[in-house]
Amino acid sequence: ADIEQGLAQPVVLDQLEQPRLAQAIRDGIGAALRAGVTTPDLGGDRTTEEVGGWIADQIGNAKGTD
Repeated sequence: ADIEQGLAQPVVLDQLEQPRLAQAIRDGIGAALRAGVTTPDLGGDRTTEEVGGWIADQIGNAKGTD
């Protein structure tokens, strides 16, 4: 169920004591959903690789503003 909700990876990072990175991933997922950058199963037209790349770019952009 966690994977379907997009929570599995951030939870693992929390357990590895990487809360900032876990939150960055959660924020990136939220931004993707708000922007409509989603895969077909969520009503979008992007591939998993495209969505992952978009989220990674968002994390990279946010990291540069710290």
